[in-house]
Amino acid sequence: MDDNKVNEIKNLGFGLARMANINNGFYNNEKAKQRIIQLLTQNIRNSYNNWDFAEHLGLLLSLEAEIPDDVIEKFYCLLPQFNALSLMEISIGVNGCLRRQNRARHGLKNRSKQDSSYVLLDEISLAVMKATLSMISDPYKQLKPDEISALFRNYSTLNAPFDESHYRLVSDAVLKALTDFENFHLQNVGAMLILGTPLLEFPEVADKLLDQVYDI
Repeated sequence: MDDNKVNEIKNLGFGLARMANINNGFYNNEKAKQRIIQLLTQNIRNSYNNWDFAEHLGLLLSLEAEIPDDVIEKFYCLLPQFNALSLMEISIGVNGCLRRQNRARHGLKNRSKQDSSYVLLDEISLAVMKATLSMISDPYKQLKPDEISALFRNYSTLNAPFDESHYRLVSDAVLKALTDFENFHLQNVGAMLILGTPLLEFPEVADKLLDQVYDI
C-alpha cells in the first residue's frame, strides 16, 4: 500500500476516534471501525518508521483494537528508538483505554474488572514510562521544549507509578528548559501544568513561570 493510502486510512481512524470521544463513546460505526482496524493492523506490520509505527499503535489502542503479539514484539524492538513525541502518541492511546476501563485516575491499581487487556495496557504503560524516565534522566540529551512538553504529558495520561525521584527529574527538566531556552513559550509551560494536574503539582515550575511573566 502506498504512503498516501496509508495516511488516508490513519486519518479515517483518527476521525472515527474523535467522533466517539465527542459523543462520549455512544457513537460507534462498528462495521467501519473493524475495517479500519483491519487495515491499520496490516499497515503497522509493514511499518518500520518510528513515528508512523507509534501513530498506528496509539490509534489502534484508541479504537479498542486487539493488538497482535507480533506487533507488541515489534513495539519493544522499536521502543529504544522512539522520540518524545512518539512516546506521547502511544500514551494517548493507552489513556483512552484506561478511561474506558474506568481507571483513568487509578492507573495500574484498579483491577476490579480486570480482563486480559489489563495486562497488556499495564505492560505498555510501564514500558513507555521507563522510556520517558530514561530520556529525561539522560545527562547527554538536550531536550527541546516540545519534547519536554510531550514527556510531561505522559505522566498525566499513563498514570503509571510515580515516586519522589521521578517527580524531581521531571521538575528539574522543566526548570532547566525554562532557563536554557529563550523560545520556551510560557504558553507551553502553562499547558504542561494543566495537563499534569490534578494528578501532580509542580509549585517550583509554577513559581518560575510567574517570575518570567512578571519580567516581561
